[in-house]
Amino acid sequence: MEQTAAGDLLWTPSKDRVANAGLTEFIQWLNQNYGLEIESYQQLWQWSVNDVGRFWQAIGRCYNVSSLDSLTDKSQYQYPLTNPSMPGSRWFQGARLNMAEYLLSRGELGPLTRTAIFAESECFEPREINWIEMRDQVCKLATSLRNMGIQPGDRVVAYMPISIESIVALFACISVGAIWSSCSPDFGAKSVLERFSQINPKLLITMTSYQYNGKAFDRSVEVNQIIDALPDLAHVIHLSWLDKGNPQPP
Repeated sequence: MEQTAAGDLLWTPSKDRVANAGLTEFIQWLNQNYGLEIESYQQLWQWSVNDVGRFWQAIGRCYNVSSLDSLTDKSQYQYPLTNPSMPGSRWFQGARLNMAEYLLSRGELGPLTRTAIFAESECFEPREINWIEMRDQVCKLATSLRNMGIQPGDRVVAYMPISIESIVALFACISVGAIWSSCSPDFGAKSVLERFSQINPKLLITMTSYQYNGKAFDRSVEVNQIIDALPDLAHVIHLSWLDKGNPQPP
């Protein structure tokens, strides 16, 4: 194998790859809409540092992250960043954005039947979910959360592995304005409580077992310890991740 030294150039993109890159498209959009003459990444970086507010305004406009139509008080929207000193900076005053709504809207960039998430796990055969299915599951869970009384600002925590279900739960949580926190099930109860007890969650989404390296791990004791130690917990959603050590879909 050829030896390389610190500072050696390892790879350079082709001209076609650069021309079709998302960054190139953004620079072209920026020059057209802001009257700039940026020609390189370095120039873009320098402009983003010199004019932080307008840079993030451009990001919002180019990628439809926020718009004047979303503002509750348009008179406040004079500049995307006011009082730039830290602490005390104020960004996009009057604007409201739901991250779940924005992320799920990305499905409209192509056929809704295309895959949104592809997942592999020791617990299941390879699975996938398309944008229509994901939106449907998020909406159903969000409705259930509202029926439980979960409101904006409430805390929802998950004791789950990374999975389709975890992502659906995250999107449903933030869609209703709740605050999300999670821990992997290989954490012990003490480590989990050091995180969760700080935010007084109202809802726990959990499983009581998982599989790793061909072995099933029972977490029932840890889950019960976590539940008993969270005084403000009002609801628990349990996913039956494994059934007697055999992989089963939830």
